[in-house]
Amino acid sequence: MDALDARDDEALTSGSRPKRTDNACRGCRERKVKCSGTQPCSTCIRRHQECVFELEERKVFVSRRYLAELKRKSTSSQDNNETSSKRRRISLNDGDQEPSSRVTREPTPIESVPSAPLANETTTTNKKSSNVDEHEISNTSPNIRNLLASRPSAFITDGSGKRRFLGPTSTWGYSQQVINLIKKHLKNSETPRIPLNPEGPEDILQWPSTGAIGPLSLSMLPTLDFALHLTSTVKFHLGQLYHIFHEKSFIAGLHKFYENGPYSEPLPDDRLWYVQFLLIMAFGHALLSGYVGRKPAGSELVSRAIELMPDAFGLNQDPVLATEVLCCLALYLQSIDHRNSAFIYIGQAMNMALSQGLHRELFGDEFTAEDKNRHYGLWWTIYILDRRFSTLMGAPSSIRDEDITVPLPNFESDCHFMKAMSLQVPLARLHAQVLSSVYSSDTYLRASYLANTRQVLKGMVDITSNLKETFGMQFDNDGPISRASASLNLYYHQCIVLSTRPLLLCSLRRLLTGGSIDITEPIKALLRAAQDSAARSLRILTALHSQRLLENFLPFDLESTFSSAFVLSLMAALPACPLEDTTDVDASFFLLNQMVAKGNVIAEFRRQDLEHLINLLHLVGTEMSQRSSLATNTAVAIPPVSSSAEYDQALPSQLDDMGTFNDLSPEQMLSLAGLLELDPTFDHVDEQWLWA
Repeated sequence: MDALDARDDEALTSGSRPKRTDNACRGCRERKVKCSGTQPCSTCIRRHQECVFELEERKVFVSRRYLAELKRKSTSSQDNNETSSKRRRISLNDGDQEPSSRVTREPTPIESVPSAPLANETTTTNKKSSNVDEHEISNTSPNIRNLLASRPSAFITDGSGKRRFLGPTSTWGYSQQVINLIKKHLKNSETPRIPLNPEGPEDILQWPSTGAIGPLSLSMLPTLDFALHLTSTVKFHLGQLYHIFHEKSFIAGLHKFYENGPYSEPLPDDRLWYVQFLLIMAFGHALLSGYVGRKPAGSELVSRAIELMPDAFGLNQDPVLATEVLCCLALYLQSIDHRNSAFIYIGQAMNMALSQGLHRELFGDEFTAEDKNRHYGLWWTIYILDRRFSTLMGAPSSIRDEDITVPLPNFESDCHFMKAMSLQVPLARLHAQVLSSVYSSDTYLRASYLANTRQVLKGMVDITSNLKETFGMQFDNDGPISRASASLNLYYHQCIVLSTRPLLLCSLRRLLTGGSIDITEPIKALLRAAQDSAARSLRILTALHSQRLLENFLPFDLESTFSSAFVLSLMAALPACPLEDTTDVDASFFLLNQMVAKGNVIAEFRRQDLEHLINLLHLVGTEMSQRSSLATNTAVAIPPVSSSAEYDQALPSQLDDMGTFNDLSPEQMLSLAGLLELDPTFDHVDEQWLWA
């Protein structure tokens, strides 16, 4: 027994309290359990094994690039070493100055996203276990930088001079980050210019703030039978997944409205119901007829509804009805790509719901089962839309899950709406988890990214089972496709695509800077899963189009089409995850062209962005091929993608027979999560978890 063990035994037998140490013993670290800190620790005493503390030696983990830099410096002359040391000390001293002594940097457009860490920026990982110069380590790993969370935050100025925030999870913001990164690399190339389209055009809807709308004429209002048809249309397209109006009370109000009129102006006591009526009618027109010119059908009804919207006091007269109205308006504005306005209105709905305690369960005999169903359905609709719009904006969610006591929808219920809602809620939570962890404000992509992604994949396992059981998608027969099933599966697959966007941007940047892009096997598996999810999404959308169920007005089909096609196009340019073919990308152009043909202005903008990306990637491929002799792994061969004009009439023939097409199984998700279970020591290494 060595001297340390002898002292420990003496302390234990004498009854004195052993001295705690400031680290864990070797056995507890290997088993990943909490160590008591005593010598020997309580765990080792129970296991009757030797307890060894590494008190004198501390391990220091640095990147291989840093070691190579040290070797290079060791071969230089002593004078050069002293000079470089002085320069480094001066640089570090300058970095320690008070913030007031530095030049203030305004947020810049994304063309100026920094390609290396800032001079005064240091990493936070491994502060306790390393005495090396952390400033220098951060500069040795510029390609591991998370460009979607880097500081300064990404902004861009649109054609009107308005500054736009590029949220980390925003699909449009991501596309602009990628496109401008390529443009920055192709400095002297004559890259085509397309106008920025951060939101839907202002002339798509007439806003009361820009001019008086005035009363509607009676000719703009539908007849009773047509109003009932428009209501049924909204119920089919939205009622399976969201609660935006209470059908029983709304239909009763509808009959009353036509019995007394109809009238083009609201009665004093029915103003809020009248606003809801205008919004539902406008939604029905848009879902039936799409766009008329550059405006959605029935848009004048929405303009009048906004003009008649009560103030905060008026909304509080009937908070439940007011919250339904705000949800309906927010979803309509999101559909015409007025994302900022939609986000504001859904935030107002959330605040009103919280002020009325809608996030709490109902108790008391005065509440009927119908009251509870309306209460709970409305709350979870607000919750889902808040998280969906937050993800599309790249903004934080409004409420913590710990503060909600409303019971979750029952998956075992016979109600189709409740079953769909029971899957939407956990999917919304997963998207929020991706936003808060994978897209956190950390400047660097560390090995913790794997842990966060692993938790997301494990969270998808239970959802996968329930999704396949009730809302599974199979194309091995000629049966009809459920619109609700398609929507839930698309939402599911976009969660995987969203998780891998930072990796693709990081790999693209490394490719453009000439670095090796050989990634580790776990990351390859994760990218393959994202590739598979993006391809599945486009095939689901293609199947929906074949049965005339593709949404031309609601925003989520367009979002899935553009997001999936953009990711697949980017993967085609990366040797680490090349596509075997680009059939699915071709199909995305077909889908976008179908939407554009029906007047969807927003789809036209997204198609321009996708074409612009593909043109830029071909320029990158040409440039890389010209200097491929410098490094064999930097040559880029992008599979040819046909012009979007070729897919106006027919689908790519390869998609006609899709065969069996099921979702990822729980076993596949667990297997993929297991691949990301890396050695914990990798948490201290900047690059070994990503680059092979």
